Amino acid sequence: SNELKIDLEVSHGYFIDCTTPIGYATKELNVEDILKYFIISDARVYEKDPSFGLLVFSEIAQRALSPAINDPQTACYMLTLIAKAFDESMHSLDTNNEILFESIYIAPYDRSKFIVDVFGPIHRDGLGNIEVAIKIQQTLTMLSYHPDKELSDLAQKYLHIYLENALNTLKLADDKERLMLISKKNLCKK
Repeated sequence: SNELKIDLEVSHGYFIDCTTPIGYATKELNVEDILKYFIISDARVYEKDPSFGLLVFSEIAQRALSPAINDPQTACYMLTLIAKAFDESMHSLDTNNEILFESIYIAPYDRSKFIVDVFGPIHRDGLGNIEVAIKIQQTLTMLSYHPDKELSDLAQKYLHIYLENALNTLKLADDKERLMLISKKNLCKK
């Protein structure tokens, strides 16, 4: 067939260098003509890379949980902002999976990496803190209702993993009981 097909290997926020192919084409193309459709920059921007904003919230939460700062309320507030961003995406998600350009394939965004990159460090640095454990459970429970099934399934998976880790780390029986109660309440909603 003489039809041009393009297979894009990278997505927004992806780190590339001069050796990284951004895609492949079935025909010879003028590189300058193609590159005008891409933004390649030294810096990530929130408008073009929404996951970058969530990673920044996660980094703020991590710093707040560092031993030098020890501010779990700021970490919880960052989790609230992450939850709000996901909530907004719930309402704006285009569930119409109509293929607009059959000749262009874009590699899907790795949602599991996203969940691990945003929530994992907060969970790790907040282990042993009941407030952070509760907020992570609440945020991932909310995310488990996301219309993107892959994202909601991953949220459900990490909800259980992070709950088990938190229960194994919390020292006070009252904190463990409180977290279990909240977790059971959240699971009953599902």
